[in-house]
Amino acid sequence: MERRAVLHVEETQVERFRAQVACLPGVVVARVQSPLLFLRFEPACWGALTRLRRGRISAHRIYEVDATCHDIGWIVHSVAMRKVPMAVFRVFAYPGLLQEKLVQLLTESGISADPKVYTHELHAVHCDGEFHFGVVKRHHDADEGQCTDDPRSHVPCRAYYKLEEALAADAPFPPETRAIDIGASPGGWTEFLASQGATVVAVDPGMLTVTHPRVLHLPMLLEQALPQIAVMNKFHLCVCDINIRPHLMAKLISSVTPYLHPQAKIVLTLKLSRRPTDAAVQQAVDDVCRELGQACHRFVVTWLHANTINERTLFAEKI
Repeated sequence: MERRAVLHVEETQVERFRAQVACLPGVVVARVQSPLLFLRFEPACWGALTRLRRGRISAHRIYEVDATCHDIGWIVHSVAMRKVPMAVFRVFAYPGLLQEKLVQLLTESGISADPKVYTHELHAVHCDGEFHFGVVKRHHDADEGQCTDDPRSHVPCRAYYKLEEALAADAPFPPETRAIDIGASPGGWTEFLASQGATVVAVDPGMLTVTHPRVLHLPMLLEQALPQIAVMNKFHLCVCDINIRPHLMAKLISSVTPYLHPQAKIVLTLKLSRRPTDAAVQQAVDDVCRELGQACHRFVVTWLHANTINERTLFAEKI
């Protein structure tokens, strides 16, 4: 029986993934609404689709959907939801605001939702006035067909792997480590930091899909959070993966440097233009170094395996 899915990718990579999917036997690209590809596929092709989330240039997420409606409220009353009355759900949705709305809707309807301890996943995509959704059992390994207990298989987003790679030599952290994650939603970097022993302050007005006793979420912009940050104990680690121009990111980080310990490590993802030239990468690095140069030193830029073609990772140390 043919199944349906929605593939979410970087907007700059839509055509690349369209061509890649078109080469998979048993998979059809029904339509494209950037950054989404709507697919029809044979069940035996699921493993090949999940492998699209691996590698340097990977898809953000694959949503398994088998129903469509025009009213978000109908989702909780759908046949798929009624089939699992005792289920605990984790919600995966696009765009991000839809995820927050669905969690609220589930809670208001008396349906259990938990981002960590759950039995089923609710996948949903809102596009052109329609809600495409599906209910699946907690994710299984695509190749083995068996549930995995590896915590990395349930991370909020693939950004987790960037920080895991960047801080491989530092983790696990000493128990007193305090970290601040700027632009934390949906929580991939926060999840990694907390899982490795750090106490984390996550700053982002968006929803955080991480529930951990060592995580404090400040649901606001950094500018609004600074008065609270100023009275906290200083941080040993500052990370930022926010999708803004590097010089603007540097300005945000500059406002936080007074609250970092001397020798605190800073890890930033530089978001660059499509297929940046070496000169463009250097210009971005120079802009960040210029903005942070009075408070930081020991700048190093690298291209992690987990970075996309449009990203670089910059390390620095607080003076």
